[in-house]
Amino acid sequence: MINHMERDKQNKGGAVFLLLLAEVLCVLNDAFVKLLPRIPTIEITCGRYFFATLTLLPFIFIDKKTLMTRYLHIHVLRSIVFCSALCLWQVGLKTTIMSSVNLIGSSGPFFLLILSLIFLRERFTFVRFITSLFSFLSVFLIIDFNELSFTSGSAVLLFSNVLFAISDVVNKKFATKESQLTMVFYFNLVSFLVCFVPTYVVFVVPNVIELVYMVCLGGGASLMLYLYLKSFALADASFLSQFKYSEFVFSVIFGYLLFNEVPHKYSLVAFGIIITCNIYLYMKERK
Repeated sequence: MINHMERDKQNKGGAVFLLLLAEVLCVLNDAFVKLLPRIPTIEITCGRYFFATLTLLPFIFIDKKTLMTRYLHIHVLRSIVFCSALCLWQVGLKTTIMSSVNLIGSSGPFFLLILSLIFLRERFTFVRFITSLFSFLSVFLIIDFNELSFTSGSAVLLFSNVLFAISDVVNKKFATKESQLTMVFYFNLVSFLVCFVPTYVVFVVPNVIELVYMVCLGGGASLMLYLYLKSFALADASFLSQFKYSEFVFSVIFGYLLFNEVPHKYSLVAFGIIITCNIYLYMKERK
């Protein structure tokens, strides 16, 4: 009994460590995008998935059965939607401070809730809707309405969240029994192919430093996904969810150290509302 408890404690500790590493990589990937202002966002996305695909090839050669898929059309559909969302996200990221980007990303669950109701006929409690709505509305505390337009960074980030939510709906609607490696490999490969033609049209030759950043983006994307999957294999999602807000802290730290960014004056207020809403939702649904 004691050994089982100790092993469970070690698994949870390891899961938290892996999750925090994944959060750091996520913020670093955003930083790499901001360090590539000269490179078109579609080219960054293309390079990201090209190098992400390369990092998975050794594992594919070890187990060639992972190349078998019956859902290529689903991979194409979700790659098109996700790459469109990622390109828009990177456009907004280049013109918005990292801590604000992280907070605006918190509007995603609200869009997913609405789209899941419309397309998946999923039911949700009134408490879940209200907490998601307040989390979404808190985002507007850090948006400057005098500069808000269809092309402003905040608006582009919000629209990209809608596309990310659509991508999640596609994944939930057409969930398959394929292995995680197969799904990740085909997602990376198809995403690269989807971005290749538009990248060829606007291609800018990267210098050595920019190429290093793009390689780091690709490798970081694959490693980040692996760490997320590994952490959730070691501990329950409900336990790990309380640590996901560490990404905001990391975005503040890296934003200040790398770009001398100071968080918006209402960032802590918005962050506090989001955390409070999610803690309240967790306690209500736990009952």
